[in-house]
Amino acid sequence: MTNAPQTMRRWLARTEGTAALAGASFAVLATTAGVLAVDAAAGVSALCGALDVMVFFGLGAVISLLLVRHADASGMLIVMAGYFLRMGLLTAGAAWLTTRPWLGSLPWLAAGIIGTVCAWVAGMFIGHANSHLPLYDVEVVTNL
Repeated sequence: MTNAPQTMRRWLARTEGTAALAGASFAVLATTAGVLAVDAAAGVSALCGALDVMVFFGLGAVISLLLVRHADASGMLIVMAGYFLRMGLLTAGAAWLTTRPWLGSLPWLAAGIIGTVCAWVAGMFIGHANSHLPLYDVEVVTNL
């Protein structure tokens, strides 16, 4: 018995958790900046863009965490299908948001989307750089 699935889940949770923290931090920052720089509607626009992206990446994290045990073609097929579904949801969510009368500012919506993507990816880099993974799989000793 190996501890590879547990190590992979821990690694994904740490990496995605760091990315989620970075994305949420940017969402708060963008919302505050929009409110202070323009008005509440700009802040809501930035927040909506950030939340749209966080749902996209959050669903991806859940799919990855659930499928980490399937290191075969079926797992990859499900991940890719989930990616295409999430791309469609992201696009539909952004398109729907642009038609809402309460959306105050398209530039702030775009700033929320672009900034959250950058923050999430930066969080992924930081999470990957700080994760300490074993270079090889170690057998778990069960009868000590």
